[in-house]
Amino acid sequence: MDIYVNGILQVPGFDYVASKNSVSFTHPPVRGYDIVVKDLIGNATRITADGTTFLYQISAHSKGINNAIDLFNDALKYYDNPAVADVLDQLKVVIALVEQQSKTA
Repeated sequence: MDIYVNGILQVPGFDYVASKNSVSFTHPPVRGYDIVVKDLIGNATRITADGTTFLYQISAHSKGINNAIDLFNDALKYYDNPAVADVLDQLKVVIALVEQQSKTA
């Protein structure tokens, strides 16, 4: 899942925490800012920030997405563990490679 506020990609665990049906921001996005939540299969939910709300409800599109969110949130809890940090770093590399391949395909 990717979350953008006014076109800027947010950092999970730092800017927000996502659950199955909601996203909770560390600080409420500025009133009028555009919040876009993109799921793993490309569906996007667009919300306009009101300047005071931290928690926004979103719709989950599939069980697989919910499982991925749960797994990622669990990984963030244990990021200080070297094994978890290593796996997440490896995942970043794999994702970067897949993104490169999809751009050239």
